[in-house]
Amino acid sequence: MKIGFLLFENVTQLDFTGPLQVLSNLPGAEIHIASQTMNPVESDSALWLMPSVKLDECPQLDVICVPGGPGVADAIEVPDHIGFLQWQAKGATYITSVCTGAFLLGAAGLLTGKRATTHWAYTGLLDQVGARY
Repeated sequence: MKIGFLLFENVTQLDFTGPLQVLSNLPGAEIHIASQTMNPVESDSALWLMPSVKLDECPQLDVICVPGGPGVADAIEVPDHIGFLQWQAKGATYITSVCTGAFLLGAAGLLTGKRATTHWAYTGLLDQVGARY
């Protein structure tokens, strides 16, 4: 099973590393940590994160996990992020997010008409990306 994470600047480290810890222990898991470049990505804490693959070189994923964090507002404005999610969603079995990562899925049109949730302080904004709460 190919499991992938989208990394972007100012991602919440725990939103990424928590699911990574769990999903990487699944039998047969093949993990892909995708970013625009192969440069280290600064999280919202002191931790820098290393991508394993560039967005345009990532294989088709079975599971997509989009972490949240304060960097989501800027990440939504990056066409490569939106295009990556739209392309990957066509063949993925599971499309998931953590916390405000839902807004990246929504910006990619993947939550239109669907029930979704996010950090409690932002649930009222989900309708702005086509989701319903």
